[in-house]
Amino acid sequence: MSDLNNHEGLRPVFIGGCGRSGTTMLASLLGAVEGAVVTPESQFKIDYLYDERNTLNYKNLWRLKTWDLSIDRFKELARTSASKQLALESLVREYSFQHSGSVPCYWIDHTPDNIRYVDLLLENFKVAKFINIVRDGRAVASSMMRLKWGADTIYEASEWWRERVALGFAAEHAFPDRVMTVSYEKILNNPEGELRRLCEFIGIKYTAKMLQGTGFRMPDYRREQHLLVGSPPDSSRIEAWKSELMHSEIEIFETISSQYLKALGYQLSGADIKRSSVGSVLKRKLQVRPFILSMMRKVKGWK
Repeated sequence: MSDLNNHEGLRPVFIGGCGRSGTTMLASLLGAVEGAVVTPESQFKIDYLYDERNTLNYKNLWRLKTWDLSIDRFKELARTSASKQLALESLVREYSFQHSGSVPCYWIDHTPDNIRYVDLLLENFKVAKFINIVRDGRAVASSMMRLKWGADTIYEASEWWRERVALGFAAEHAFPDRVMTVSYEKILNNPEGELRRLCEFIGIKYTAKMLQGTGFRMPDYRREQHLLVGSPPDSSRIEAWKSELMHSEIEIFETISSQYLKALGYQLSGADIKRSSVGSVLKRKLQVRPFILSMMRKVKGWK
């Protein structure tokens, strides 16, 4: 266990983006590289890095159970480590040693909100690299609305997607040498080419084992939400949203988010939604935030 105290060389790779965009899938691909460990999501690390008093009284600490580590052990590491960076790195090493018997060189973290906190994470992890993954927002909405958490309506899903897409590109603009954007669809259509590009950016050696998608041990409680993780990339899922969303949902999403979809290279369905019918739905069925209505007016020229 003495090797766990060796803090030299751990290089974080923070994958982020909008939830349901493939962060876990990408981690399971990159996790096959020699010397890498993919940990479960770690929302608690943001609370910890912001906590100046080290109270460790966070609602997200329950997630340590998915790491098979105790809150008491994390508190001990926080108390005895010279810095918060070293405490988190020790936690990662313990997770890796417990599950594989090895001490990692690369920490692959696929918490979607990583992309919201690039500046904070870079402040604490000087050599970190970030991958911002984007996915067709209509597919994200289709996937999200079937879950127990997240957006319940097409309006909420479109707002949620647009905000996180904007955050990702802002991060890449601010830190171009540390943040790279990759498309979920391009990974599925050309996995080897995209993985080689990512590996070059991260500074790791590509291996064909990545294509098997078995680089992450999925916590049991999340298996139902990630049925495709652990398998090779499957491009047949790219346009599944076309049959999963209602026609009216596709129309409304495209009306609200057409500028974002087109900027990312996604083609619109071509449906021409009637302004009067959308206005009626907005008034009768859902409470929509004022800025979304403003966006719709800009996109469609509403009066």
